[in-house]
Amino acid sequence: MTLTFEADVNPENEETSVVLEYASEESVLLEGKGRKVSAAASLPAVGEYQAVSELAEGLEPATKYYLRVAGTNATGTSYGPVATFTTLAVPLVEETEPEATEVTRDTALIDHITINPEIEERDEEATYYILYGETDAYGQALAAPVHAGAGYGLTGREVAPVYLYGLAPGKTYHFAIVVHNANETEASRDFQFMTERAPPFTTPLEIGTSSAQFVKENSAIIDGEVNLEGLQTTYEVQYGTSTSYGSSTPPAKTARLTTAQGTMRGLAGLRPGTTYQYRLLGSNASGRTYGPDGTLTTRGGPRNGTFTPFSVPTVPQITIAPFVFSPEEAPKHLTNKQKLAAALRVCRRKHSRGKRVVCDREARRKYGVVRKGV
Repeated sequence: MTLTFEADVNPENEETSVVLEYASEESVLLEGKGRKVSAAASLPAVGEYQAVSELAEGLEPATKYYLRVAGTNATGTSYGPVATFTTLAVPLVEETEPEATEVTRDTALIDHITINPEIEERDEEATYYILYGETDAYGQALAAPVHAGAGYGLTGREVAPVYLYGLAPGKTYHFAIVVHNANETEASRDFQFMTERAPPFTTPLEIGTSSAQFVKENSAIIDGEVNLEGLQTTYEVQYGTSTSYGSSTPPAKTARLTTAQGTMRGLAGLRPGTTYQYRLLGSNASGRTYGPDGTLTTRGGPRNGTFTPFSVPTVPQITIAPFVFSPEEAPKHLTNKQKLAAALRVCRRKHSRGKRVVCDREARRKYGVVRKGV
């Protein structure tokens, strides 16, 4: 197993060499008898902290280690504080051979995945991912969780396969297994598989006869049928008052089916009492196919009347002057009696009978009118 250590060291303006020291016993480390890994290069003579990073290899699994960083320059040797870490029992990903099985033109099943969740507590959780793509940069990921506690006390656990879908036919795909738990994330080496090649398109798309349904003055439904030959197909209806058509419905997509599929598209904005030509157009990887031409006549009579223009009367402009109160017309302030009447109405609207009595009393006391006997 390996460990990448990182530390910050201040050379104090002297060229300084840095060494990582580690041991499985603290006393061995403090006696200077631990394993030592020297940094690849000395630190320059500067007066500020410098980042140091180095790799320690050959660590034992499931072992607690003590480590410290030592820096040596012309003034002597200084040691950093002692730190501890514990290596995992085994790597998270077993170097077994996961396979891509049941590979088709656009799907694959990644099977025989063996991981070591390294779950130490029953409520912990590990997750594994499939990274995949047409290069070893991958670019896509599909996750499959290991349920909480599923790997407790287990190693070398084969987990459920993962389906990849939406792949391109005849392509080489790279994939890797990535396992993540509370301690770290680890990836396997790169694996590859190739999807099946798409068969040559020898069978063209077939389009059956279409018919017009629910014909009204301004709309109609065109009902037809296409044989997709197992390919995703886009279809639309072309229509117009001649075989030049000129208009079409928005395209619609089908699934990859090997049997005939019914189609239905609506025409809107038609003119009453007008004959239209229409046909169904389908397009997929085998090419474009047109259905036979059909005709429909919308309901109602054609509207060919003559439009007689008429004059539009001039609308007079009206100006509204703002209303201004004269002093004698300005509203007067409410009297206490009027204020009391308004307050009592509020009491009746907002309170139940029990609270209304208290509200009435407060209103009468506030506005100086007290009911006799209260």
